[in-house]
Amino acid sequence: MGAMRAPCALVFALLIACGGSPSDPADAGAVIDAAITPAIECVRPFHGEMVLDEPMRPIPFVAAIRAPGATSARVNDVAIAIDANGLVTTEIPVRFGVNDVEVEVDGVRQLCTFVVAPAFAATDGDDPRVGTTALLQIGGSGVDDGDDDTTLGSLDDVLTRAGTAGLIAGALDVGLGSFVFDVVPCTTDPGTGCSTGPQVMFTTIDLDTSMLGAPEESELSVVDGGLRVIARSRDLRLGVHVVGWTYEAHMVCDDVTLECHPVGPDFDSMGTVELDLEITTIVDVGLDGATPTATTRTIEAVRITSVDVELPDIHELIRDPIVGSLRSQLPSERATASARDDLGDAYGEGVRALVEGLLRGLETPLARGSLSVPSYAGATTELRLAATPTRIEASAEHGLLLGIRSRYELMGDAVRDGGRGIALESAAIDVDTMLHEASRSAVSVVALNQTFHALHRAGALDGVVAPDMVVAPDMVVAPDMVVAPDMVVAPDMMRLDATVPPIASVDASGVSLMLGGMTATFDGPAPYGDGLRVRFSALARASTVSSGADPSFGGIELTELRVAAEGRAMSSAETATVRAYVAVLSHFLASSLLDRSQPALPAPTLRAPSTITIGGRALSTGIAEGTQLGSAPTWRAAEGRFESSGAFREL
Repeated sequence: MGAMRAPCALVFALLIACGGSPSDPADAGAVIDAAITPAIECVRPFHGEMVLDEPMRPIPFVAAIRAPGATSARVNDVAIAIDANGLVTTEIPVRFGVNDVEVEVDGVRQLCTFVVAPAFAATDGDDPRVGTTALLQIGGSGVDDGDDDTTLGSLDDVLTRAGTAGLIAGALDVGLGSFVFDVVPCTTDPGTGCSTGPQVMFTTIDLDTSMLGAPEESELSVVDGGLRVIARSRDLRLGVHVVGWTYEAHMVCDDVTLECHPVGPDFDSMGTVELDLEITTIVDVGLDGATPTATTRTIEAVRITSVDVELPDIHELIRDPIVGSLRSQLPSERATASARDDLGDAYGEGVRALVEGLLRGLETPLARGSLSVPSYAGATTELRLAATPTRIEASAEHGLLLGIRSRYELMGDAVRDGGRGIALESAAIDVDTMLHEASRSAVSVVALNQTFHALHRAGALDGVVAPDMVVAPDMVVAPDMVVAPDMVVAPDMMRLDATVPPIASVDASGVSLMLGGMTATFDGPAPYGDGLRVRFSALARASTVSSGADPSFGGIELTELRVAAEGRAMSSAETATVRAYVAVLSHFLASSLLDRSQPALPAPTLRAPSTITIGGRALSTGIAEGTQLGSAPTWRAAEGRFESSGAFREL
């Protein structure tokens, strides 16, 4: 690992400073040739090191110099004395990401490049330090858009579609069947819900729910910790079986046969009940480890209203008081307590199972297969995106918050050591604003850096690049110059090697890409010759981000550019020629990395379930397999992330 190699680098640097290996007797007391080209070695941090430290504060820097007669070196254009051991030592301020230190002695320059971050994420396995890299926030009309389920434009539409398909009715059937609720003796006490007048005693009231359908109307809202669901059914028709007796009895005689028989006081009759039903339940949502869960917090209310009763088997002489008493008892909270509990529990289980099934579809569509990612060097790297649920929260203020943690895994073997891992600055995405749209997606810049790091480990950023592959706009803007690509002197061939992975950062004004630790070996006409090795570093800034699931980046300009030829002092003209071409090359690399080498942003979506299992029965939701719900992609840059807000809909 990077931190373990520093002592070895220091020993090597001291050997350079002393002019050779002390184990070689021939070197003892040898006179150093004054014509030796100065050699510069990065010691601390060494070239390509990943430094675990806080940005925006100085860290020690040490370089070893082998330059006969030289007494000082310039470090980032500041003169520093060379000590008796051939070392220059100073402190330099650092920033997050790629840092460069330029050391110059007698016209020879060297770039020392290293990465600084307050934390690094492991490349193998799921690292909780990464936090939430992508977030889906659903609120307002994304929870309930107030219309039907012709198109799935809200979570309530999913509930309505599933109800129409019979899922809720199936859940009620599984949970209820035919049930009996406790009856309350009918007295003149208003608390029983009985009407005054002739008294009726029910010993049995059975309700047959086999004809019970799904609620016709529903309302969905977010409360702290979960979802509140209000379901209404109008003119709900149920079979009923009543047994009991009245305080009245009649003798009925046949006018022809003159035979008489009693009517009442006992009765045992089948009939129908028609009523309006409203059930309110709260379902809590959350995570059990990395598994989304939904649990019924409470059945807030089960209301029965607008009751109509038909009991055609009961003689008309005693029917009215029985019908009236039953009509009075059914809406009564005391009389129908057990019935309401059973109805609420069965309905609540149907809603809970549907919500949990929907939440367990939290994913990113990119995780369904391998991703073929091209690089500027012509290689194609196969990656697999894994997504772990990290956040399922419900807030009355912010809506429903669904987060995942992404990571890219190589499908093949790694070529380069991953070092400390992926540089992290502020990985987790937080919610600090109200959501005025139906939904919002946010993807951390960490997702970009995960891709760059994976490509770096795969060796996809190294290789031979033909100069005719380097494409740039008519004018490349770089520090202190504007370069026309068709006016520069290009090499005939080059090989690129990336010592550290590119690192991106994002703010509201655009995207910055740090290209550092790059080494180009050029072959071609002067000043390249046969194998000119150049270290270079650039900071590219893209000021525009296009809309779409896979955004592109434009308005790229170079705000920093450093170039150093290894072990060679170049003239001003040679330096200008090489620097102009490296500017064009850096623009091409930045454009290629941001656009061609980045898959679509891994925005979270909800995969709506096509079936839900309740009580061992698989019930259809009426939703096609693979249906994805999410925020319409209209990406824009924000602090540390990309954001998209707008309609919540089928994707």
